[in-house]
Amino acid sequence: MNTVYPLPAACDTILPASARRIPVSQRGRRCVERPCDLPVFVAVAVVWLATLAMPLASFRWVAKVLGWAGRWLSSGGRRRVCRNLEIAFPGTLSAAQKQRICRAVFFHVTYTFLELMHAARVLSGDLDRLVRVDNGKVLDELLRKGDGVVGIGGHLGGFSTIQGYLARKGYVSTVIVRNTNNLYLARFLAWVGKTSGVPTISKWNMRRAVRESAEWLRRGGLVMFYLDQHAGNGISVDLFGRKVLAPAGAAVFCRRYGCPAVGLFSYREPSGRHRLVVEGPYHLPRDSGGKVDVQAATSFFYERVEFHVRQHPEQWLTWFTRRFRDH
Repeated sequence: MNTVYPLPAACDTILPASARRIPVSQRGRRCVERPCDLPVFVAVAVVWLATLAMPLASFRWVAKVLGWAGRWLSSGGRRRVCRNLEIAFPGTLSAAQKQRICRAVFFHVTYTFLELMHAARVLSGDLDRLVRVDNGKVLDELLRKGDGVVGIGGHLGGFSTIQGYLARKGYVSTVIVRNTNNLYLARFLAWVGKTSGVPTISKWNMRRAVRESAEWLRRGGLVMFYLDQHAGNGISVDLFGRKVLAPAGAAVFCRRYGCPAVGLFSYREPSGRHRLVVEGPYHLPRDSGGKVDVQAATSFFYERVEFHVRQHPEQWLTWFTRRFRDH
């Protein structure tokens, strides 16, 4: 069931008409509007409008200012990031180091969101100057075979820009996304994705998501899983020495369809350019029947996520979440 949630009349002129018509499916997921939803949407819309005329080169400085303001205003966010850092790196980071990483995390999440809001503009320039790709031939060769590829990665650096880069470069690719519970913001982001030309598969309706993902793989495309966040119905794996619940979808698709798996991890370089590291194809663990072992494969995927997070901890946006649920 697709339902269009109308915007309040006061906000009806903020978004373009095309955005106000985009439906948000609520089937299979309970949606309750919270008191903060509308103010958050309005704040995002104001930032979007204020930055429409700004050159892309200014986004770095805007992200610094907004990141500083967000960090100052969000004491809960600061505490969560620092608490997660202490769990991941017990006794190895000084208070000053944790604060430095925390400042950088606020900067990178703001920078990434600015690029996401203005994805069509960001992706309209020279893509080869925007993104530097390491080991890209691996992905090219796998997709050329037409067998379908499962991609895994984490919410690192400008991951959303990387998805746009793949689409604009002609890769047959999509990404599974979990829509925000903020229905106003969900419609805005759906419109952003539509205007930027980035195909997505929404997890609002899991049955549909599974069906669409399988169809992409059967057509020989790349389905990207960002699997570093908590999954209440996931399987237990190790992350930074702690047991966490991880989504098993990537491993399940590898097992069911015999697809190769690759890692796609991105970082933002000091210049603002994105770096995409392509790993694989991975040699995934198998069970006695010769099929991919879902538990072992998911654990392996998390080892790769942790490896890359350790390289650039200041760019891992998942520090903002309750990743270690027993704490």
